[in-house]
Amino acid sequence: MEAEAAVLDGALKVVEHALSHIKWRLRPHAKRRLEIDLMALCTRMRPVVMVDYGGKLPELQDYLCGLLRFCHKESPFFEQLRVMIIEDMIFLIHPKELAGHVNSSLSCRRLYFVDLEQDPPLVGANQCFTILSIVFKSFMPPHYHPQPPSYYFLQMITQSESSLAGVQLVSILNLFARHFPLEENGRIQPCNRTDETDSINSPDGETWSSSQSSDVIDLSSCMKDTKISIPTLNGWLLGYPVIYLFTTDHIEDAIYNLSMKSLRIYRVLVHRMSRPGRSLQQEEEELMSFSVPYDLSMGASEELWAQGFMSQIRAKWEGCRHAWGTLRLEVSECYPQAIVL
Repeated sequence: MEAEAAVLDGALKVVEHALSHIKWRLRPHAKRRLEIDLMALCTRMRPVVMVDYGGKLPELQDYLCGLLRFCHKESPFFEQLRVMIIEDMIFLIHPKELAGHVNSSLSCRRLYFVDLEQDPPLVGANQCFTILSIVFKSFMPPHYHPQPPSYYFLQMITQSESSLAGVQLVSILNLFARHFPLEENGRIQPCNRTDETDSINSPDGETWSSSQSSDVIDLSSCMKDTKISIPTLNGWLLGYPVIYLFTTDHIEDAIYNLSMKSLRIYRVLVHRMSRPGRSLQQEEEELMSFSVPYDLSMGASEELWAQGFMSQIRAKWEGCRHAWGTLRLEVSECYPQAIVL
């Protein structure tokens, strides 16, 4: 344990040197956020993090690429990490963990959605219904053999609208599966990396291009000709247990419907282990956070989906106790307010 903690401490020092080397001046809060995100990726607590601090594109991309180039040279701790871009969003990813996340979503993980395109009567957890399993099966890559997943909607929706959004979301997930593939035995294949544009055939026969370089994986074209909204894609990509589902045709409806609802804010809080021989960091820090409409989460942390989500997080945490001293879920309430999606 002490040896692992020493490696972690050395890795954080590499980050310090990298920031100084590339002259990336971060505010204290942004620097802590970056350290947490890097640790979460390297310890495989999260497959993807969005970097929405420390600047704007294209300067932010330059900083992140420079940071990883330096860290890759100085420490094997960071060797798996890559920069990924989707339109005007930039992410840090662990490709192997992302491949596992995609495979889980396509095969066995239960995905929960909240429809924000309309404001219908609510239904209880035992009244949630399964949808899209037939669609999902038709889009399965050849090497996926488990039972198709179940999609549980926490709010009643019309099947025509859900099918459009669902089919397009499944199509995007399959494109990610082709870009971050698993071998048939379940091992993760290395990402094919070139300096040219790779073309991949999507399930509907169209061509999807993924521009890659030695520093950046650009998947912006995965959003081409789709009506899936960016918040819906991000909800899945960032590993949220409940995803806001709406298309680009219903952005105003989604903003209105969510702004009229009280929310529960779920925060996964952690203590980082400090240097060898020292105790935990004094303050808890946020690993990730997400929201769910208040009326759809009356059980707060006792909701079945919340318990299942935390069980997955704790299973990962058990494998990296040298990095994270404590882990807990905090739930708070937020009254209706203007929402930006």
